[in-house]
Amino acid sequence: MHSNHGYYYRYCRSRRGPSRLLWFFIGAGTAAFWIKHKQAADTHGKFYWKHCQRPPVRETTTESKLAAWRRQCEGPHADEEWEMEKEKIAAIGRQAQDAMTDISEATLDSLLNTCASLKHKLIQHREQRERELEDRLRSDKST
Repeated sequence: MHSNHGYYYRYCRSRRGPSRLLWFFIGAGTAAFWIKHKQAADTHGKFYWKHCQRPPVRETTTESKLAAWRRQCEGPHADEEWEMEKEKIAAIGRQAQDAMTDISEATLDSLLNTCASLKHKLIQHREQRERELEDRLRSDKST
């Protein structure tokens, strides 16, 4: 046993240097990088860094599907077909508008009839109350 044994550990603890935790993270990061480097080199060979490069964009001169469809639709009868489709859509719009107008008119008629019947009932109840009031007054005068 050395007599300096305790002194050595006290010296290491009191000395101010980088934290042990900092050195642990530096070592762990280095080890992780080294392992990933080796795996990539084994997988891709010596040119493994090329996976970071963007592949060249190919220039396409082919037309899009929409342009091809438009070209197919264009022809001697394309304008006539287009006008026919517009007329069909306009006819459907008119039918929908007429249906909504009919529904609105029916709803308003129903609402007005309901209001008229309620007004008629109110008048009948008022007349009945007046008759009952007159009957009470007559019965009170006769007694």
